[in-house]
Amino acid sequence: MPKLGEFPHKNSLDRKTKRVKFTQKEEGNENEREIIIKIQTENENKTPWLDKLKGVHICVKIIAALIGIATILFPAFFISKGLKSVAAGEEHSPQTEIVDATDPTMLVSPMIDPVSEKIKEVKKSFIVLETHKDSSQFYSLTEAGEKAVKTYKFPDDNEQYLYSSGGAIFQGIFYIFGGRFKNKKIAFLDGCRFEELSMQLKYSHLHSNNLVTLQDDSEVLLCFSDENGFRKCQSFDGEKVISDHHSSNFGHENGCIGHFGEQILAVGGLSLGAEHKVEMRDKTGRWRNMPDLPKQFAEYDENHCIGFTDSLLAIGGWGEPQTQVLLFKENRWKLVGNMWKPNLMGNSLRFGDEIFTIGKESIEKFVFDEEKSISSIRVYPEIIFEDVQNGWGALFFDAKYDTCF
Repeated sequence: MPKLGEFPHKNSLDRKTKRVKFTQKEEGNENEREIIIKIQTENENKTPWLDKLKGVHICVKIIAALIGIATILFPAFFISKGLKSVAAGEEHSPQTEIVDATDPTMLVSPMIDPVSEKIKEVKKSFIVLETHKDSSQFYSLTEAGEKAVKTYKFPDDNEQYLYSSGGAIFQGIFYIFGGRFKNKKIAFLDGCRFEELSMQLKYSHLHSNNLVTLQDDSEVLLCFSDENGFRKCQSFDGEKVISDHHSSNFGHENGCIGHFGEQILAVGGLSLGAEHKVEMRDKTGRWRNMPDLPKQFAEYDENHCIGFTDSLLAIGGWGEPQTQVLLFKENRWKLVGNMWKPNLMGNSLRFGDEIFTIGKESIEKFVFDEEKSISSIRVYPEIIFEDVQNGWGALFFDAKYDTCF
């Protein structure tokens, strides 16, 4: 496939025709049908004397430019010529394949390879905040593994300000909650600085595996503080913090929560007797028991959850093997895969069917098709980044919400 501005192979388009094509696209893509036919026509109607001047670079440039101008000024002439040549069944280069210009699904440039179009797509990028007290590092990262160091400022210049805090995107803003330092704080990213609100949480909060932004973006739900026996939730709506009236049936210390449709699923935890317990919270804040996690794994704390319409994935956790990917769907649990590296107190992002998750040592991704039945779902992770110093409890969010440039 020739690049823009280079001569293509024989019987393909000349570079001036290509330039006319792209000029038209930039002007609003209003004459897609005519452009497609003009591209095909120009090669089909070259005169013999023009072919003889192929070796004369300057002449080719001048003549091609004149043809391009004429094509724009007198489109009807070139369209009629092109239609005649198509009807005559003349041969065309694979790069100038005839398309039905009346079919809107086919109005694509015959010059652009779909593969090259994919390359032009904006790369998925993330912000990683490794918040461990002994090895904090902040950086942006693309899906291709391109890393750039980031610098943020914190209240009191405390570089451990984010340690063990929870993070969530709420109404387009990145918020952090609690942590080892000021465990009831609420702060948000403003430019390159985290600004703290005067408002505080009702209860202390640790980690990102037990908070979630509701699907309607109306509030952030934070659950299972040590101040209420790891059995209650509180919510933040941007103006106030409210505590739930109802308690869960079991404690879920270091367990994870995630969406299950419009409800919330709490999975596992360190609390005695609750290691395999699963509960569902409805819109009123009431909890009910759900099928237990499989007993084949010893512990289910320090895992993290990713919710979907009618299913939920629980990834990693303490104990062995620390890599499992469990699916809850159709009211039952199933092991559907394993991460390559341990995943403790991890975090995940979802881009359509693609799931990106940061674990203790690496960032991995896999494809999850929630439309399939539980019996046919398998996930096959691949490592995209291995330079994670300490991903335990790291904050991980879509770079489009980063305000530090």
